[in-house]
Amino acid sequence: KGFFPILKKYGGEFITFDDKIEHLEGEKPIEGRTILWTFPSEEDAKAWYNDPEYQELAKIRRSSAILNNLSIIKSLPKSPGGTKYLPQMLGARKKAISEGKKQKIEHTIVTHDQLSDFSNFRKFSQRGSKIFGTFLNSLTNVRVHPGFQKELTLRNRELADFYEGEYVDFLKSDLRPDDWLKDHPLVYAKNAEELLFHVCGQKGLIFQECVVQTFLDGGKGRLILSCCVLPADWEEIETPEGRQLSGVNHCIILAVSPKLPENHYNFAKIFSKCQFFRLYKFFSLDDKAKCPVCGHQGCSSTYPCVYCYTPKEDFHTLEQTGDDRTVASLAIDYEGFQNSGMTRKEGGKHSFNIVLSPQIFGTIAEHLECLDPVYFHCMPSGLHYILGIVELFHDNMKIKFPEETAEWVKKSTAKESDNPKQKFKGPDCIKLLECLYVFENKNGDPIRLDIVPYVNCLKSFNKVRKTQFIKSTDIDLDLARRAREEFKADCKVVIEDFDVHAINKIHCVVIHVGQWVEHFKIGLGFVLEHTGEAIHHDFDKHCLNTALIADYKHPGYLGDLKKKTVAYVSGNCRRVPGKRLW
Repeated sequence: KGFFPILKKYGGEFITFDDKIEHLEGEKPIEGRTILWTFPSEEDAKAWYNDPEYQELAKIRRSSAILNNLSIIKSLPKSPGGTKYLPQMLGARKKAISEGKKQKIEHTIVTHDQLSDFSNFRKFSQRGSKIFGTFLNSLTNVRVHPGFQKELTLRNRELADFYEGEYVDFLKSDLRPDDWLKDHPLVYAKNAEELLFHVCGQKGLIFQECVVQTFLDGGKGRLILSCCVLPADWEEIETPEGRQLSGVNHCIILAVSPKLPENHYNFAKIFSKCQFFRLYKFFSLDDKAKCPVCGHQGCSSTYPCVYCYTPKEDFHTLEQTGDDRTVASLAIDYEGFQNSGMTRKEGGKHSFNIVLSPQIFGTIAEHLECLDPVYFHCMPSGLHYILGIVELFHDNMKIKFPEETAEWVKKSTAKESDNPKQKFKGPDCIKLLECLYVFENKNGDPIRLDIVPYVNCLKSFNKVRKTQFIKSTDIDLDLARRAREEFKADCKVVIEDFDVHAINKIHCVVIHVGQWVEHFKIGLGFVLEHTGEAIHHDFDKHCLNTALIADYKHPGYLGDLKKKTVAYVSGNCRRVPGKRLW
């Protein structure tokens, strides 16, 4: 741990490693692991080796492993002046560019990596990439390395061996165990661990030193299980390269299926197919997906919070009246429900609404051994808290103050989404939170006194967002604590005096976001579910550009979906953080 930052400081780049070198000839075959990396110069290589930080790391290596050889291999020297003519090598004048010949045009060479990265960035189809390469070659001063069209086909199939397409039987609902979705198409990674190990090699990461951020969500007519591979050190994620790794351009799809309901059985089937539980991971999910993962009955039940035992009837107090749920308690509650022999409707309340087997780990025994709070593994859903709370207050204000609310939306430039389940998207919610000044006159006084409690709630919630829903390791805990207390006090007013519903999202922001931030002492922005939401739009755009078969019941749909998934993930796999396209 810490090796690669020191290597990068001196311009070093990892090339490859091999644990099983094939010996062809010679008396002394190489044994063990061989690693190759390169430096810009011999001086840089020696400076890296003599670096005090590296030498401290080397002490650990020397005490735990045998090093047979560490050598510098020099590259061929470049010709002085860029010419091979002997007189110029010995100090004579430089040869003219043209002596009786046509002037030679200096071409800008575009490599396959550059062209492929640009095509992925612009979401070109394979045909579009070929056309663009042909266009570049038609320019007088640009040349693409030969063989790109053949190379492009191979690149889009780079990860084909890691994926499988299969028709699987799924359930339409956990409540109807006999209502099957027969022969439904599913594309999945056969072994998620092996796939991500390969991805880490491509990006210059060490898989054993990384953690997997997992997303599972339905959108754009598809259920997608995806992930990002991140350094386990939060300070590394805070760097520009770490921020890129957590973005949609580095997101890896582990499974995708069209029109698939989000329920416990279907999640378990997908996890099993991918061998998902072998990963060192945490979940960044919305509340709807957390329930099947935790074995919870649903957000409208008697104990709706997956993080604690506070009953729904106590939500209006904005206090935690029940203990924290732990991973072990999920398993204990599930076993109690199983042993009771009751139906879900009858026994849900007695088992604190845990009526399905939790799926944070692979087995019940593993859950019973883990005493961590649930929010250590299923992170608070900051994005959906923003969506839910802004929508709650917008809807209440629209009923009581229709003209002022319409003016607020207009001046904020926020647009209502076409999704009936989501009134505003994340960026539009932030626009609304940043445009609360419309409820005040030029002197800063409220335009209506009866609208003040609602505006105060939105203002204090925006403070919570700015102090805690951020990607920073230098978080002001006192400021964050005061912002939560202010939001709690403002919410109590509208809940008690203005009949605003005390939803689960308000409870989680007031109670559990604070617990998470106080424990980890970092911003919640590191673990938000933005990427899991964004990948639906990004993958849908890729499928449209590459003409995926629209009807998922078509005989050729499964093969086409696998082809498009492999091409999409192959492109994301080749992206290296910090590397520019041109």
